[in-house]
Amino acid sequence: MKKISFLLFCVVFSLSFSLAQEADKVCLNKGTYISVKFLDPVNSKTCNIPRAVIAGDVYDEWGEHLLIKAGTVVDIQLNCRRGTLVGDVGRIEVVAISTKAVDGRLIQFDSEPAIFNGNEALLVSRSQVKLKEGTTFQAKTLNNYCFRRVTE
Repeated sequence: MKKISFLLFCVVFSLSFSLAQEADKVCLNKGTYISVKFLDPVNSKTCNIPRAVIAGDVYDEWGEHLLIKAGTVVDIQLNCRRGTLVGDVGRIEVVAISTKAVDGRLIQFDSEPAIFNGNEALLVSRSQVKLKEGTTFQAKTLNNYCFRRVTE
Protein backbone atom coordinates (compact mmCIF):
# COMPACT_ATOMS: atom_id res chain seq x y z
CA MET A 1 0.00 0.00 0.00
CA LYS A 2 2.89 2.36 0.78
CA LYS A 3 4.32 1.77 -2.70
CA ILE A 4 1.02 2.69 -4.35
CA SER A 5 0.69 5.82 -2.22
CA PHE A 6 4.25 6.82 -3.07
CA LEU A 7 3.66 6.22 -6.81
CA LEU A 8 0.43 8.22 -6.68
CA PHE A 9 2.25 11.06 -4.92
CA CYS A 10 4.99 11.02 -7.60
CA VAL A 11 2.44 11.14 -10.45
CA VAL A 12 0.49 14.02 -8.86
CA PHE A 13 3.70 15.94 -8.13
CA SER A 14 5.06 15.53 -11.67
CA LEU A 15 1.71 16.56 -13.19
CA SER A 16 1.48 19.68 -11.04
CA PHE A 17 5.12 20.54 -11.86
CA SER A 18 4.52 20.19 -15.63
CA LEU A 19 1.31 22.27 -15.41
CA ALA A 20 3.25 24.98 -13.56
CA GLN A 21 5.89 24.96 -16.31
CA GLU A 22 3.18 25.26 -18.99
CA ALA A 23 1.70 28.25 -17.13
CA ASP A 24 5.09 29.97 -17.46
CA LYS A 25 4.92 29.84 -21.28
CA VAL A 26 3.31 32.03 -23.90
CA CYS A 27 3.04 30.81 -27.47
CA LEU A 28 2.83 31.95 -31.06
CA ASN A 29 0.87 29.15 -32.69
CA LYS A 30 1.67 27.41 -35.97
CA GLY A 31 -0.32 28.96 -38.81
CA THR A 32 -0.59 32.42 -37.22
CA TYR A 33 -0.81 35.10 -39.91
CA ILE A 34 1.47 38.09 -39.46
CA SER A 35 1.36 41.29 -41.55
CA VAL A 36 4.56 42.18 -43.38
CA LYS A 37 5.07 45.46 -45.25
CA PHE A 38 7.47 46.67 -47.90
CA LEU A 39 9.65 49.67 -47.09
CA ASP A 40 10.51 50.17 -50.78
CA PRO A 41 8.52 50.06 -54.01
CA VAL A 42 8.89 46.96 -56.18
CA ASN A 43 8.25 46.47 -59.90
CA SER A 44 7.81 43.21 -61.83
CA LYS A 45 9.93 44.60 -64.69
CA THR A 46 13.05 45.38 -62.62
CA CYS A 47 12.40 42.84 -59.81
CA ASN A 48 14.27 44.87 -57.21
CA ILE A 49 14.19 43.20 -53.80
CA PRO A 50 12.60 45.58 -51.30
CA ARG A 51 13.25 45.79 -47.59
CA ALA A 52 10.42 44.25 -45.58
CA VAL A 53 9.43 44.53 -41.90
CA ILE A 54 6.75 43.31 -39.50
CA ALA A 55 3.84 45.74 -39.94
CA GLY A 56 2.57 45.77 -36.34
CA ASP A 57 3.43 44.37 -32.93
CA VAL A 58 2.72 40.64 -32.59
CA TYR A 59 1.40 39.38 -29.25
CA ASP A 60 0.71 35.94 -27.77
CA GLU A 61 -2.67 34.28 -28.26
CA TRP A 62 -4.18 36.33 -25.38
CA GLY A 63 -2.78 39.63 -26.57
CA GLU A 64 -0.80 40.18 -23.37
CA HIS A 65 2.87 39.53 -24.15
CA LEU A 66 4.83 41.15 -26.99
CA LEU A 67 6.58 38.45 -29.04
CA ILE A 68 7.68 40.30 -32.21
CA LYS A 69 8.10 44.08 -32.43
CA ALA A 70 6.73 46.14 -35.30
CA GLY A 71 9.56 47.16 -37.63
CA THR A 72 11.55 43.94 -37.14
CA VAL A 73 13.29 43.00 -40.40
CA VAL A 74 11.80 40.12 -42.42
CA ASP A 75 13.94 38.11 -44.82
CA ILE A 76 12.06 37.59 -48.08
CA GLN A 77 12.48 35.90 -51.45
CA LEU A 78 11.06 37.53 -54.58
CA ASN A 79 10.17 35.97 -57.93
CA CYS A 80 9.04 38.21 -60.78
CA ARG A 81 7.64 37.78 -64.27
CA ARG A 82 7.60 40.71 -66.67
CA GLY A 83 4.62 41.64 -68.80
CA THR A 84 5.25 41.08 -72.50
CA LEU A 85 3.96 42.21 -75.91
CA VAL A 86 2.36 38.80 -76.51
CA GLY A 87 -0.03 39.24 -73.61
CA ASP A 88 1.82 37.77 -70.62
CA VAL A 89 0.84 39.68 -67.50
CA GLY A 90 3.41 40.78 -64.93
CA ARG A 91 3.50 38.91 -61.65
CA ILE A 92 5.33 39.19 -58.33
CA GLU A 93 5.54 36.31 -55.85
CA VAL A 94 6.84 37.11 -52.38
CA VAL A 95 7.84 34.46 -49.86
CA ALA A 96 8.56 35.54 -46.29
CA ILE A 97 11.38 33.37 -44.95
CA SER A 98 12.05 34.45 -41.37
CA THR A 99 12.21 37.19 -38.75
CA LYS A 100 13.38 37.52 -35.13
CA ALA A 101 11.34 37.49 -31.91
CA VAL A 102 11.99 39.96 -29.09
CA ASP A 103 14.29 37.41 -27.41
CA GLY A 104 16.34 36.95 -30.61
CA ARG A 105 14.81 33.60 -31.53
CA LEU A 106 14.41 32.86 -35.25
CA ILE A 107 10.76 32.70 -36.36
CA GLN A 108 10.31 30.90 -39.68
CA PHE A 109 7.42 31.33 -42.09
CA ASP A 110 5.58 28.87 -44.31
CA SER A 111 6.77 28.90 -47.93
CA GLU A 112 3.32 29.84 -49.26
CA PRO A 113 3.85 32.89 -51.53
CA ALA A 114 1.86 36.11 -51.57
CA ILE A 115 1.01 36.69 -55.25
CA PHE A 116 0.45 40.05 -56.96
CA ASN A 117 -0.74 39.88 -60.59
CA GLY A 118 -0.78 42.66 -63.18
CA ASN A 119 -3.79 43.56 -65.32
CA GLU A 120 -4.32 42.44 -68.89
CA ALA A 121 -3.69 45.48 -71.05
CA LEU A 122 -2.79 46.41 -74.59
CA LEU A 123 0.27 48.30 -73.39
CA VAL A 124 3.08 46.31 -71.79
CA SER A 125 3.75 49.06 -69.25
CA ARG A 126 0.22 48.66 -67.89
CA SER A 127 0.54 44.88 -67.51
CA GLN A 128 3.53 45.23 -65.15
CA VAL A 129 3.00 44.94 -61.40
CA LYS A 130 4.03 48.01 -59.42
CA LEU A 131 3.77 47.82 -55.65
CA LYS A 132 4.12 50.97 -53.59
CA GLU A 133 6.11 51.46 -50.42
CA GLY A 134 3.90 50.33 -47.52
CA THR A 135 2.19 47.51 -49.44
CA THR A 136 1.43 44.68 -47.01
CA PHE A 137 0.99 40.93 -47.29
CA GLN A 138 0.37 38.08 -44.85
CA ALA A 139 3.00 35.54 -43.79
CA LYS A 140 2.06 32.34 -41.92
CA THR A 141 4.23 30.93 -39.11
CA LEU A 142 5.73 27.52 -39.84
CA ASN A 143 5.82 26.08 -36.30
CA ASN A 144 4.63 26.65 -32.74
CA TYR A 145 6.97 29.00 -30.88
CA CYS A 146 6.77 29.11 -27.09
CA PHE A 147 8.51 31.65 -24.87
CA ARG A 148 9.00 32.00 -21.13
CA ARG A 149 6.38 34.26 -19.60
CA VAL A 150 8.03 37.41 -18.30
CA THR A 151 6.44 38.78 -15.13
CA GLU A 152 7.21 42.16 -13.66
